[in-house]
Amino acid sequence: MVCLALMLVVGAILYFIDRSTNGLKRKIVLIACFLIFLAGLYFTFSDFRTDLTHRWLGERFHVGVYLYWIGFGIISLFFALTEKKKITVSDTETIL
Repeated sequence: MVCLALMLVVGAILYFIDRSTNGLKRKIVLIACFLIFLAGLYFTFSDFRTDLTHRWLGERFHVGVYLYWIGFGIISLFFALTEKKKITVSDTETIL
C-alpha cells in the first residue's frame, strides 16, 4: 500500500509539473525526472547486488522494487513525450 501511495504521489507531482510549466522548461524538468529514474534504478540494482541483507530479501522483493522504478520511468516518459493539450471553450458551448 505504501508503494501504491508513493506512485500516486509521484504521478500527481509529475502531473502538476506538466500542467504548470510550458515549452522547453517543461521538457527539461520531465527529462530530468526520467534521469532520476535511471539513477534510482541503477543504484537499486547495485545495492541489491552488493549488500548482503538486501540479497537475502529475495527475488519477489527485488521485482517489486524494480516495478516501482519502471512505473516511475513510464509515468515520466508519458508526460515528457505527450504534448500538452490546450482546452478552449467557446462562448456558444455549454459545459454541463
